[in-house]
Amino acid sequence: MKKSVIIIGAGPGGLTLALTLAQFGIKPIIVEKTKKKSLFTKALSMQPRTLEIMDSFSLLTHFLEKGNQIKKNNFHVNGSFVGALDFEKLPSKCNYLLSITQPETE
Repeated sequence: MKKSVIIIGAGPGGLTLALTLAQFGIKPIIVEKTKKKSLFTKALSMQPRTLEIMDSFSLLTHFLEKGNQIKKNNFHVNGSFVGALDFEKLPSKCNYLLSITQPETE
């Protein structure tokens, strides 16, 4: 019996889920209330695991051309350094965040 799944929302999460389901032979049905892609960004970056998933779909190169890699992030409070995240230490081919707008990901 062929299965279908309804996905509400065609943003980056919904589209990624649709691609993943299709890989397993499950037909995604995407329901989106707007007729055109978002003009606004609701997220600031794509996480390493999401980038790994995009790589499995052979889409990573496209995203890398449109975004900027963030390998390290320093945090400051009232002008004083309070800490840092070094993504290059992650055990992943995609050991960075990718700063990219939501309209580009869609």
